[in-house]
Amino acid sequence: MEEEGVRRTIQQLLDMFVEPEIKKRQEAGEIETPFPLRHAQIIFYPDGSPPEVRINDEVKTELRVILKEEFRENVKKGDPLYWDQIESVETTRLTEKEDPNVGHATLLNINGSWLLHFDFIYNKQRSSQHIEAARQFLESARAALEKKHWAVLIDSLCSASELTAKAYLLGSPDKTIMESKTHGVVASRANMHRKLGNLQGHHVEAFNKVWNIRSRARYLEGELTFTEDEAIELLENLEEFIGYVESRGENASNK
Repeated sequence: MEEEGVRRTIQQLLDMFVEPEIKKRQEAGEIETPFPLRHAQIIFYPDGSPPEVRINDEVKTELRVILKEEFRENVKKGDPLYWDQIESVETTRLTEKEDPNVGHATLLNINGSWLLHFDFIYNKQRSSQHIEAARQFLESARAALEKKHWAVLIDSLCSASELTAKAYLLGSPDKTIMESKTHGVVASRANMHRKLGNLQGHHVEAFNKVWNIRSRARYLEGELTFTEDEAIELLENLEEFIGYVESRGENASNK
C-alpha cells in the first residue's frame, strides 16, 4: 500500500473506531479529556460481533523491530526495549493468548509517526484445519491414481477441493460459510469469488469439474470418461490451489 493510502487508512480507522471509543469512555468518565492517544488496536470477530477497540496500554501485540544503530550491539536477548530505541517496526502480530481466528488492525505511534499493521483474514485456525484435511484427501487421491481407482480418485478430489474452497472462504467474515455444511453454499461463494477476480479461474474450474462428475463416481450414475493425464492435471491443479490458500494466510499474518 502506498504512503498516501496508508495515511488515509489510518485516519479512517481512527475516525470510525478509535475516536468514537475514546468519546464514549470520556462521556462515561472513564478516561481524561483531552486523551493522550499513543496506540490503538481494533479486533475484528468473524461471527459479526462488534469490534473490540483497545487504546494505549490495552494494546496487546508482538513486534519484530529494527533498533537504532547505536543500540544494536548493547541490547541483548531478553532486555527490555523502549520506543526511543526503535528505528522501525517490521511486523506485528497478535499474542498467542488471542483467538487465532480474529482479524486486527494495530496502530502504533512511534516517535510522533503513526504505523499501521493489519491482518484482515479471519478464521486462520479453522482454515488451517480445513487445509490439513484437504491434504489428507489429496494423498488418498494420489494413491487411487496409482491403482487407477477412478471412483475413489474423484470422490477424494471432491472432498479435497471443497475443503480447500471453504478454507479460502473462511478468510472473510461470513457467518453462513462458518455454519454451512452443504456443498451448494461453498460452490456458489467460490464461483462468485472467481467472477470478482479473487480466485483464479483454473482453480474454480477444476473444483466445478470434479463435482460435476461426482455422481458418476460415487453413485455410478453414468460412465466415467477421462484420461490419466486429465486426472494428473486435476491433482496438480488442486495441490496448487491448496498452496495458494495456505500462503494467503501466511502472507497476511506478516503484514
